[in-house]
Amino acid sequence: MADLKDAAVVKILVDTSFLMTAARFRINAVQQLEQMLGGRVQPILLSTVRFELNTIASDRRAKRSKEANLALELAKSFAVEEVSIGPDESVDDTILRVASERGIPVATNDRRLRKRLDQATVATIYLRQRSRIEARGLAV
Repeated sequence: MADLKDAAVVKILVDTSFLMTAARFRINAVQQLEQMLGGRVQPILLSTVRFELNTIASDRRAKRSKEANLALELAKSFAVEEVSIGPDESVDDTILRVASERGIPVATNDRRLRKRLDQATVATIYLRQRSRIEARGLAV
C-alpha cells in the first residue's frame, strides 16, 4: 500500500479511460485528487496514452472523438513521459509495466486494467458515480 501523505508532490499515471470520463462529466480530476490526497498532484501522461487519445480524437466517425479531444485539452498541463512500447505490448501493458517499475499509482476507469493493477499491487484511482474519485491501495 502506497503512503502518500508525506510526499511533497504525488505522481500519478493517467490513462485514456480516466481522462475521457473526466472530460465527459466535466470533472476537474486534478483538483479532486489534490483534495483527496491532501497535497499537490503531478499527473503523468505516457506517450503511448497520448498517442491512443490522438488516434481516437482524429477518427471523426467515432462518437468518442469529441471526448478524446476534451481529454487531450485536459491533459495539456500534464507531464508527458516518452516510453517505448514492446512488440507484443498493449497500452495497458505499458501502463502496468511503468507503474510497477516505479511504484506510481494509476488513475483509470478501465475495469480490466484495474484488476490487473490490483493483482500487481499497484494503487489505483478511479471516478465513481460521475463525480467522486475513489482510490484502492493508497493510504490517504
